[in-house]
Amino acid sequence: MLMNLLKFIASKGNILTQVFTVQFIMKKILVFIIFLGSYSFGQNNLINVHYIGEKIGGGIVFYIDGSGKHGLIAAENDQALKVSWGKNGIIGANSLTDGMSNTNKIVKFLSNSRKCAACNCKNLKDGGYNDWYLPSLNELIIMHEKQEIIGNFLLGEYCSSTEVSGSQIWNVHFRPHRRIEFHYHKTKAYYNIRCIRKF
Repeated sequence: MLMNLLKFIASKGNILTQVFTVQFIMKKILVFIIFLGSYSFGQNNLINVHYIGEKIGGGIVFYIDGSGKHGLIAAENDQALKVSWGKNGIIGANSLTDGMSNTNKIVKFLSNSRKCAACNCKNLKDGGYNDWYLPSLNELIIMHEKQEIIGNFLLGEYCSSTEVSGSQIWNVHFRPHRRIEFHYHKTKAYYNIRCIRKF
């Protein structure tokens, strides 16, 4: 290729013509390099950007952050029906937004009893992943908003990992086109569970 370029330049008339020819060729090469870089960058970004309803990571994407690369995945089915949140006592699992932190505190407090809602998520191995957790109140509210996309919800109460007091927790009543958030007892075997994970 280099020899062909030199022969092409040598075939031109005077020095000035050769200079302009080299400049022209260099500009074309530079434009081509920039195009390749932009195309590669765009393709990489497209590969990494996700969308609501996408099936990845063992479930369904129901929330995406501003980067388009990270968010929350809900399991495709409920993990348990009519189970209790746990036993009474102030645990400190009071985050409205961080269900993973809440879940870890609950599991530690209850010694990973398989009868508790958060423990069901902590012990879940679904889709090849083992980092599932019980959603916080705000995460559960987002799930309610996207329930038709996620699918397979039952009419009834789903518990969050967010506690209100030593004896009550936040939960959300799922029904089409209406959401009810309210406090209820930790010890009642009353709640459905849908686990989530981050990506």
